[in-house]
Formats: sequence, structure tokens, C-alpha cells
Amino acid sequence: MRTCVAFLAVLMVCGAALADWPQFMGPDRNSATSDSKLNHVWPADGPKVLWQFDLGPGFGAAAISDGKVYILDRAAGKEEILRCIDLAGGKEDWHLAYEETNKEVSYGGSRSTPAVDDKYIVTVGCYGVVRCVDKATHQLVWTHNLLTDFDGKLPVWGVSQSPLIYKGMVIVAPQSEKAGVVAYDQATGKILWQSESIGSWDTSYASPGICKVAGSDQVVMLCQVTGKKRTNIVGMDPASGKILWKFDKWGCGIPIPSPLPCGQDRFFVTGGYEAGSVLFQVEKKDDNFVAAAIFNDKDRADKQDMISGHMHAGVFYNDHIYVNGNSVQNKGSQGLACLDLTGKVLWKTAKAPAFEMGDVIRVDDVLLAMDGSSGTVRMVQATPDGYKQLGEVKVLDQKKGIWACMAYSDGKLIVRDDKVMKCLDLRLDK
Repeated sequence: MRTCVAFLAVLMVCGAALADWPQFMGPDRNSATSDSKLNHVWPADGPKVLWQFDLGPGFGAAAISDGKVYILDRAAGKEEILRCIDLAGGKEDWHLAYEETNKEVSYGGSRSTPAVDDKYIVTVGCYGVVRCVDKATHQLVWTHNLLTDFDGKLPVWGVSQSPLIYKGMVIVAPQSEKAGVVAYDQATGKILWQSESIGSWDTSYASPGICKVAGSDQVVMLCQVTGKKRTNIVGMDPASGKILWKFDKWGCGIPIPSPLPCGQDRFFVTGGYEAGSVLFQVEKKDDNFVAAAIFNDKDRADKQDMISGHMHAGVFYNDHIYVNGNSVQNKGSQGLACLDLTGKVLWKTAKAPAFEMGDVIRVDDVLLAMDGSSGTVRMVQATPDGYKQLGEVKVLDQKKGIWACMAYSDGKLIVRDDKVMKCLDLRLDK
């Protein structure tokens, strides 16, 4: 009996940890999580809005850890503000304002998602400033500037990457000629390693991730090669920053979505501006790694079959990829689409319904998809057997540009636009 009780306690603790959304694209940086609290049947008028919190303009998404919501806000032309908000009630616990330049980039506002663990909160600001904050004292621990420290160039739409916390390191990507990716000691801010250059970030907005490749963890990062229609995607040793492999057979003029892991050392990458998508696989041969395409939309004879996800990476589930496609040759929209691992489009919604450039995440076996032009969230069955909508609710009033990532934890969905952040109650039992 004692053994059973102890085992159940461990399961409860692990379940609580897995329910968090502590970084960009969720616990595993793949826009997915599991939670038995999700209600798969919504009332006719949609889920209840538990609370809302006023924000400045921007696209920075929420991270959720231990019942707290962390978001990087911005007061236009003044400062960036790290806010900590109670997930249950929506009240601000504390905030920390940073002095910032009074200049604004195009589509101004906050950009990135904080990364949170049991001790620290790490943010990357619009102008490349990395800050590490003590979670308990709310005080700044250290700061660095990716632009000035590594001779970087400010992208047209600002620095939009989100930091990665991994085994006592903070991993970010200067993407300059001086350094491609850099790892800081999380406690002190000391540089532990910096990789060789992998491209230039003046036209790239992706974030580093950590993935299993051939059974070992690797840092995976995407970077545009300036002046060329080519995108470098590289895998690195997280202990040293050594580049282990590179895939450069696909290109996007302005890449934004990060590589999406699809199991068995496969990665899906999509992009706007008629770039289409690619699925490639990394294989270890002796002591070397080789990356090769499984399918590549660049090779399609009929470009209407291309799926181009402009803003978000999509979701992988049960050997299928679900992605919001919104950039094709005729400038139309594919809407939410389902692809198999050969690149075949099994279904797409086009404009019925359209989702513009909104985010898509997975909770258990359903997708939660934001319409970026109307503020409507739809719950959709994650199945290759056609588009099956289970519910919808209009939750944000902004008419366009609702492009921020969503976050989910403990049966609650966090969404935002340029004016407000809201929390939807998706729990099975109230």
C-alpha cells in the first residue's frame, strides 16, 4: 500500500510538471502537451473567460510555470516589462521594468516568450538584450546584448527569438558573422561556448531548440543566408557548440517558424513568401551525420499543392503534420492543413474556415487553432480523416494581426492580442 501511495504521488508530481508551458512552444518546444483536464465538449456559447489583463502592443507569448504566467510586455517607446501574473485569478504578482531605447521597429511591441525553470526567468528583448531574473527575489541577475556583444544587426522587425534553458545553460542565437549560437552559464551569465557563424539574422526570426538526434540531445537552429535563397538548419553539440550537421536544400526569404521535430530524427520546416515546406531526416553514419530531404515543396510541379506556414511551425501527431498554411503562389490561403510524411495534403480548410496567421497547438488528441484575423479559437480533432471541428469561441476583438503563440496549462488557455491577454477555462470539471 505504501508503495502504491508513493507511486501515485510521483505520478501526480510528474503530471503537474508536464502540465506547465514554461517556454516557447511548450514543454518540449513542439507546441504540444497532454492534460486529462481538457474538456472535449464546449458549451454552445464557448468556454468561459476566467480573466483578462491589459497589455501593451506586441506578439510576445506567455510562459506558464507553477501557477504563474510570465510575459514580456512593452510600453511603446519607453521600456520592456517582465510581468508575473497569477494563473488562477489574473492578478499581477510583480513586474520588473527594463530601461530601453525609445525607438520602435516595424510592427512594434514585445516579441519573444520567456523561458522559466525553478530558479530563473530569461527573456530576450526586441533590441537583442538577454536578461536573467531570479525567480524568488525578482531581481536582475545578469544581462548581455546579442547585437553589441557579437556585432549583430537589428532585424527589420526586431529580435524575435525566444531563449532556451538547458542543463544550467541559456542558449540563444546571435546569428552574426562572429557567432551563430551562444551558451551562457545560467547562474552567472558567463559565456560557456559560442559556435561558428551559421548565417545572418537580419532576415531570420527563428529560435533555438533542443532535440534528440540519434539518441543524443542536439541544439537545432535555423538561420537565413543573407543574399541567397538558402536557409541553413544546423545541429550542434550542446556541450561545445560544435556543428554536427547542416541541411541547406530549402530556402525562405524571411524564415520565422522554427524547425519542428517529427520523431525518428525528422524535422519539418515551413515558411511564408511562397517558400513551401520541407521534411528532412538526419542519419548517423559511422561518426558523421547526414541530413537529406524526405519531401521538399520546392520540387513540386504544381505549386498549388505547397503548404506555406508564414508564422508558426505547426504540430506533429501520429505521423501527420498539422499546419496553418497562409502563403501560396496566388497569395491565397490554404487554411489549416493536414499532411502525411510524404508531403501529401490530406485535407485543408482554405477559407472555410480561414485561420490567417494564427497559432496552432495540440492538447492530447485535439488542436486548438487561433484565427489571426478574427480572434476566434477553434477546437479541432487531430485526425487525417478530414477537418472535424468540435467547438469555437470568439475571444479577442482585434481585427487582424493576432499572431502570438498560445500557451496552455492546467486546463487553461492563454491568448493575447495588441491590447489584452485572456485566460479561457477549458477544464472538464469546474
